[in-house]
Amino acid sequence: MNGKNQLVVMALGPDRVGLVAQVSGFIRERGGNVEDSRMAVLGSEFGVMVLVSGSEEQLARLESESSKLTDAGMDILVRRTTTPLEADRSRQRAVVVAEALDHEGIVHSLSAAIERLGVSIAALETACYPAPLSGGPLFRLEAVLELPTAIDLDGVRKGLVDVADAENLDLEVRMLEPR
Repeated sequence: MNGKNQLVVMALGPDRVGLVAQVSGFIRERGGNVEDSRMAVLGSEFGVMVLVSGSEEQLARLESESSKLTDAGMDILVRRTTTPLEADRSRQRAVVVAEALDHEGIVHSLSAAIERLGVSIAALETACYPAPLSGGPLFRLEAVLELPTAIDLDGVRKGLVDVADAENLDLEVRMLEPR
């Protein structure tokens, strides 16, 4: 299977009204199609990461004209990519949710344990927020994992128990429905 022409465009700039419209308009005006995206405010910055498809000519134009977004006050990174192989899409997927009092090192401890298990992280999101009554800082992590066929969910759970104990995490590991 040949991969189709795709480009990842990442933009980071001060959060403001209209930033998403500006980036998506830039892509549309050059004939690109946004297939997938992740966007979020982090601190006072807004990050945009989009997967764009198009003809070779459209993507080349997006690449060559990306400095126009830089001129508009955004940091831009553009990189070619391809469609994943179907075999990669057939892996089982699981979700890990961890919650705890916020402290340094949670993301590293969990991601290192996941790596040792030979499991890939497909998506990861974290957030800090105040506890309802005390206002103390709480932390939440949610990761989507892609499990090789040789690794089962119980093996992932067992592999993360020591990290959960060491980091004082409430941990949930469950399968996702097939795509």
